[in-house]
Amino acid sequence: MTAIAETDVVDHGSDDHDHPTDATYWKVGAFLFAMTALEVSTYWWTEDKVHPTHLNLGISSAATAAVLLTLMTIKFVTVAMYFMHLKYDSRILSRVFLTGIVMAMAVYGATLTAMIYWHDSGVTAYVNAPRAKPKPPPPTEPPAVIPPAAHKG
Repeated sequence: MTAIAETDVVDHGSDDHDHPTDATYWKVGAFLFAMTALEVSTYWWTEDKVHPTHLNLGISSAATAAVLLTLMTIKFVTVAMYFMHLKYDSRILSRVFLTGIVMAMAVYGATLTAMIYWHDSGVTAYVNAPRAKPKPPPPTEPPAVIPPAAHKG
């Protein structure tokens, strides 16, 4: 067995990194709350004239999606930098999370463009949707009643 020398012991108790104060956490929490409130308010931004509760700002759903993606990215970066301490850790960890947000943005972007921007995909099978609710089929005859078997006893 080899003995451990005093120089081989690493002191993990020392706090070399600057960490945010409690006041910083409260400020970041208030910022995230405000960003979430802004995200929720996008529900009323649409150009939908049917709902009288909407603000009718005339903002298209594509612009709303772009705003939501931007807010999502800002919130992700804020949480990763402060609550996951990436602001004070090694740069490699920041790069890992940056790769994650870039991949998430690519997936969300592809999905949202497929749902919002591509109105005519070239498929003609569903172009003429029915204009009225379909009628149910006519009722069928009820099944014949089978008499109970006589009890043998």
